[in-house]
Amino acid sequence: MSNITLRMIESMEDFAEYEKQWETFCERLDISNMCLSFSWLFLWCRYYLSPLDRLIIHCYFEDNEIIGIFPVYLKKISCGYQLRFVATGEKQEAGICSEFQDFMLEPEKQEDLLTLFTKNIFKVPKIISYAFDNILSNSVVESWLNHFNHNWVTKNINVGVRYIVKVENDQTSQISTLKSKTTKRHAKQYITSPDCFCERLTADGNMDDFFNELIKLHNHSWHERGQKGVFENEQFRVFHYEFATQAHQKNKLVMFKVLCKNKTVAIFYGVIDSHILSYYQSGILRQSTLPAAGVAMHVEALVFAQENELEKYDLMKGKPDSYKQRIVKGGQLVFNTSAFKKQYSWLPYFWKLKSIVFKN
Repeated sequence: MSNITLRMIESMEDFAEYEKQWETFCERLDISNMCLSFSWLFLWCRYYLSPLDRLIIHCYFEDNEIIGIFPVYLKKISCGYQLRFVATGEKQEAGICSEFQDFMLEPEKQEDLLTLFTKNIFKVPKIISYAFDNILSNSVVESWLNHFNHNWVTKNINVGVRYIVKVENDQTSQISTLKSKTTKRHAKQYITSPDCFCERLTADGNMDDFFNELIKLHNHSWHERGQKGVFENEQFRVFHYEFATQAHQKNKLVMFKVLCKNKTVAIFYGVIDSHILSYYQSGILRQSTLPAAGVAMHVEALVFAQENELEKYDLMKGKPDSYKQRIVKGGQLVFNTSAFKKQYSWLPYFWKLKSIVFKN
């Protein structure tokens, strides 16, 4: 442990210098999560980090090589700071909903690094709370929390499960794995329809056309339910436009349209993470000539994954009764965890009361 050194990222200028090392480290560890990519985290800091917050990313080195990254920051709250993952804690109406974030550590160094992180992070004054959202039940951060001895008031909430599909070698085999008979039928109807086809964004294609149509269709589907679409939020929209642009430049962006009778009925927005295709957002025209446009979109995503020899299609988090369980049975538990030092355990109740008073 004596050869391990800590370098802290505490400013955007510092952070920018780590791009190449960060991406190389993620490749070496085969980290397949866009929400831990340099681009996702750096852009979030640019568009969402408050001047009152403190960037405090811990990077551990051995022989000048990164062996561990703890992508955390301190969010300013009443009476002090809350320890959080970067790219979480933003306002709900503009939230990007990062999922499955974790500490990124060389496996053989994990115990030493967790010990060092615990020692270093709680030297920082005024940390009175931590909150980690959408984390997996077998994550490194969960292991850390289970072994972190503290006298704090802790709260865990189950928020769903991760839905992830194993990619088969051919379309017939893939459709046979779908869990719902109705979903299988809709998938077969789509692939045999002479009126439907898929248009993909190519490496040299115009991303703006796809992105603008995604916004239009996504917002339309939410307006039909009497709600606002998240792409109507400028902060969210600008973040994703830049993230998608960078992903497109690196050939990691996946966008395609499903058309029926030459009308777009679904549009997909996802990212290739190592050997996984991750689904992030979509727009679905629900009252269309194709009754199950959403099923058609997921069929095309699986076709793309097959053609590109990817191993898994990650539908990301969903509730146990999500439509996603008609495609594949849910897997790992996803939960939120938070804690306050005992002397500050009244704060969440104060915030709740304050929100009720101001709401009324």
